[in-house]
Amino acid sequence: MPYTGESVQLKCVHDDTAYPTKFWYRQVGPGSPIVLIGYNYREQLTMEKDFNETKFTIQRVTDTESALGVSGVSVQDNAVYFCASSKHSETTREQRCTKLGAPRDAVLDIPQGFLTPHHFLTPGVYLILWVEC
Repeated sequence: MPYTGESVQLKCVHDDTAYPTKFWYRQVGPGSPIVLIGYNYREQLTMEKDFNETKFTIQRVTDTESALGVSGVSVQDNAVYFCASSKHSETTREQRCTKLGAPRDAVLDIPQGFLTPHHFLTPGVYLILWVEC
């Protein structure tokens, strides 16, 4: 777990090259909206205006892998981060998404007392869900 001020990198990996566009989202608390951080299609990166490109970076590693970097983590970065892959980069059209579920190893259980005050995650169970749009 990172300490305040450190940098972290989250990876998103899948095995289908037909989904080259990678989206990164975050949800700051239960019931709060899931907000788009940014996305990349091949070499083109688009960051949302509320996310500073010096603090948040999105890197396309391959057509099947992307990385979200967060530098200088703080309590304000405490959130659940999601990634998604798509065949296209359309962000304005409404579309129906299919919940694909969560692999067994996508459940992260952080017990009470495990974290120190320097950690930016809170104790609880986090579930990473995969969707297809």
